[in-house]
Amino acid sequence: MRRWAIIERVNKYRLPAKLLKAATAVLADLPQESRRTFEGRAIAVIHLLDELNYPGGSKRALIATSIQFRLEALARLRDCPAYKAWAVRAREKSGPDFVHSDLLAAAAVEPIIGEPEGHEVRFDETKFFERVLRITKADRI
Repeated sequence: MRRWAIIERVNKYRLPAKLLKAATAVLADLPQESRRTFEGRAIAVIHLLDELNYPGGSKRALIATSIQFRLEALARLRDCPAYKAWAVRAREKSGPDFVHSDLLAAAAVEPIIGEPEGHEVRFDETKFFERVLRITKADRI
């Protein structure tokens, strides 16, 4: 299956924001050497899905892929001025940032934009931060 087809499946799947938040916490607690590798992150997410009794098989693969892609896309926003208003950068370059829960809520649902040629996933910066603002506004009501 080509990467863009996987991105379409990820965008159709409704990743619960609570699950993305839980995955972020688990990944932040990993030792640096595990957090830096795809395998280390994948194993941590699989253990989390086990603990939370998420389904196995292809559904689990889709969930794990969705988490990975969404966190990759969020990381690509780190240099955006708006990101800096919603996050505290880690002291260590390789450490995890502390991000506001509204960023994660947006990352759980905002469509991923695939770059099949560049093998890159990202969010549309403008649409992403517009969603963050809508989520924040809804939280205040």
